[in-house]
Amino acid sequence: MKIHAFILYLFLINTASANTDELLIPGIYRLNAPSQRPIQNLGKADTKIIKSTKNFSNALPKAAKISYAMVSRDDVSHTNKIVFLVDENYRDSSSADNLCVAYAFPNWNSHSESQPFCTNGNPIFRTEKSAFSIERAADERMIREEKIPPQRAPTDKEKIACILISCSGEAYGYSIYHYATTLYHDDFSLQAVKNYQDIFYLTKDLSIYHQSSKSSAHTNVGKGKFVAITAMHPDWYEVDSVKQDGEILHGWLSREDLIEGEWVGQKAKLPKYRFRVALQTQDESDSEAKTAVAIEVINRMTNRRVQMIYDFYSDPNRFSRPEEMLSVVDANFDGYPDIMVFGSSGGAGPNSTENIFLFDPKTQKFALDEMLSGLPQLDINSKNRTISSASRSSCCSHHAETYRYIKGKLTLVADWDESMTVDGEGMVTTTGKLMRGKMIYRAKRRKLEMQ
Repeated sequence: MKIHAFILYLFLINTASANTDELLIPGIYRLNAPSQRPIQNLGKADTKIIKSTKNFSNALPKAAKISYAMVSRDDVSHTNKIVFLVDENYRDSSSADNLCVAYAFPNWNSHSESQPFCTNGNPIFRTEKSAFSIERAADERMIREEKIPPQRAPTDKEKIACILISCSGEAYGYSIYHYATTLYHDDFSLQAVKNYQDIFYLTKDLSIYHQSSKSSAHTNVGKGKFVAITAMHPDWYEVDSVKQDGEILHGWLSREDLIEGEWVGQKAKLPKYRFRVALQTQDESDSEAKTAVAIEVINRMTNRRVQMIYDFYSDPNRFSRPEEMLSVVDANFDGYPDIMVFGSSGGAGPNSTENIFLFDPKTQKFALDEMLSGLPQLDINSKNRTISSASRSSCCSHHAETYRYIKGKLTLVADWDESMTVDGEGMVTTTGKLMRGKMIYRAKRRKLEMQ
């Protein structure tokens, strides 16, 4: 059965400072029956009466036949993802309420075929930890105007009042305006708690395996569906694929199968290992800019894979050839070569970073070192066994650091900073040096010569 869905992120007020108590419980949510009870409001003036009848209807399109929603919860970014499961034949309409297949709140700023999340859409409100509602703009229209004739002749006072203030409806007649208003509203309540950590959109047909092995039985999952992640492993995602009727297919999704792009063998090699890097072209207008999304480590003797590396961030790289995306370096000076691929461009370049994967002789695996990978303008000096970093925060603010490995721990041993004073009339240079286990800082100010 082909399943289509559209997704909206939970709109949280002041999400930047939100805590996990403000998030929905992850799991399967069921649509509550809508209230069909009409409500009549009456507004009255001297010569005008408004009768408004309000009815409740579904905010979600009826053609989608939605009964269930999947909700994931990310405690790190403090967000919920909400997926509404729709009928296999449903297609988004061209109305203002359904222009996008997916909506994202509060901090999504891109939209593509691979990540179909928009930043605007129907508002979603959390009513409690285990319930939420969705609304869209009300539909209000006037049905008819009913004119009521005067019941008697106006008095002299009423004639004056009608000129200066208002007219008496009994003496001059009045109108009754009949309005019909439809309020679009849907409520969902938690039906089953699930440890959904994230929700992925599939850009191609994939297989969900019944075990974490490609030799196990599997079920095909079509392109355009969403799967909820229940657990993340080095090479596998444990997932739920939920059908429109709420039936759950639980299984395993190979992380390798999710990769799109070209695998390119790298020139850099080690006596025991060779490498391949998966490269994607994210901008069709710039086909030379390649983004590294995964690394394969292969034993050169057996020609068998020994490791797949996924969890790192890399910006598009247009400066290196596809076969030279990976390089070898002993980043921690332990005698075991490590590997390095491009990280962040740093915006304008001066604050760029590299992803450093240190080799662990105990596990015989490479692991991302977050501290080294976070240092901008990284420079590894094998002769002096030092690691230097530099950054620029503005035209008049520069910073540099020097590190050494002391007892196996990367330690700051020297610091330098130069910044313009607040009044713009001088520069302050601050230097720091590790002395007896503590950083000692000294600052020196010099006056700028104005030309």
